[in-house]
Amino acid sequence: MAISSIGEDDIVISEDGNYSSNLEVAVSFKEKSGRKDSDLQPEEFHTPDIKSIDELAGFLKINDKSRLAKSRVL
Repeated sequence: MAISSIGEDDIVISEDGNYSSNLEVAVSFKEKSGRKDSDLQPEEFHTPDIKSIDELAGFLKINDKSRLAKSRVL
């Protein structure tokens, strides 16, 4: 593959430069996501009067709100 100002194809190149491809056939590799600093598993529990992440953090006595999720099923 050669870069040219007169070509009509779009190419993608990885950040480290080890992979390049025509955009139409490029393959991406998804890295595992999630926190790696804890072995704790998500836990479901009842929070009937808690309506915000701030209230949930206070209820659980947790300072790092980025580790919390609150959902509501209608």
